[in-house]
Amino acid sequence: AINTIGTTTGAFNIDFSLGAIQTVSLAGARTATFTNFKVGQVIDIIISGNYALTFSATASGTPAINKVGSTAYDGSATQIIQVQCASDNSTTPIFYYACNTYAVDTTP
Repeated sequence: AINTIGTTTGAFNIDFSLGAIQTVSLAGARTATFTNFKVGQVIDIIISGNYALTFSATASGTPAINKVGSTAYDGSATQIIQVQCASDNSTTPIFYYACNTYAVDTTP
C-alpha cells in the first residue's frame, strides 16, 4: 500500500504498518519518527522539499540509525530513501537507510 503523508507542518510519523511506500513533501526542516516497524521490514520514502530531514526512529529509547553509502538527502531533487528495520527492539531498534535521486531508465 501507499501511505500519503502529504505536506508536513511539523514533526511527523512514518508508520511502517500503513504501507511499503510513504510519500511526503517537506514544508520546512522536519523530524520523522518511525512507528509500528517490524524486523526485516523495508519501506520506500518518496520525498521532496528542499529542507533538512532528521530521523528520530522512536519516541523513546536509543535507536541506531545508520546511513548506507555516502549519498545524503538533497532537497533540490525528488529522492527515494529506503529504510530497513534490522531490529524492532522497543528501546534499541536498529535501522539502515540509503538515499538517492531517481530517473526513468529502462536499462539497469
